[in-house]
Amino acid sequence: MSAHINTHSELIFNVLRYATRTLQQGDESALLLMGFEPEDVRAMEDLTVKHLQRLSELGAHFMDFRIDHDSLQKVVERLKHERSIDNLKDALLRVGAPLDLMHHYWGMTSRDCSARRRVLGVVTPVGRPLRLSDKALEELWHTWVGLDAIEDERERYLELARRSGHSLTVIWPVVLGWQALREKSSLPTPSNRSLEAGSPRRLGARVLAPGERSVGSLALSPS
Repeated sequence: MSAHINTHSELIFNVLRYATRTLQQGDESALLLMGFEPEDVRAMEDLTVKHLQRLSELGAHFMDFRIDHDSLQKVVERLKHERSIDNLKDALLRVGAPLDLMHHYWGMTSRDCSARRRVLGVVTPVGRPLRLSDKALEELWHTWVGLDAIEDERERYLELARRSGHSLTVIWPVVLGWQALREKSSLPTPSNRSLEAGSPRRLGARVLAPGERSVGSLALSPS
């Protein structure tokens, strides 16, 4: 019981100490928002630390604390969501997410990414990204299509990198290429989760899905 009283008194002391500091800074409006009346503000003007300690011991007579449970739950859920997003960002950077990907989904700048990579100890490779072989592209295609149940495309990229073992620096432009070709030929894109099963084939610097043929600059499906 004594420990409870001491803890309660300490909480009240901190509130009163904050109130007196706010008063010294001339921000009386902040005190009014906290629930203090003008006469309360005037009464606290000349209180010393010793007075505040004694006043806090008697705080149960004049100060009460209540929790807005609905608001608290909403704030906690928001914080959990923000933490999950931060964790997702870190996970993507660890598997080689390029600046373009991070900027596309969160508007992160080069400075943002560099700073976070330093914290995570992620080293950015120097030089041109690895060019995948036809076999690697085929395997990547099957893996990407098999992940269409993941609704969040950001998490889908993360899982693709983990399963394939390839860096997102390599994966990101490849998948964008598939999506661009699908849009040109008016077929569903990978992000719409309706790709046909099959394997991509390289055509020069482009990648075609199975059953597509090249006509000029477009990739078309068979009639």
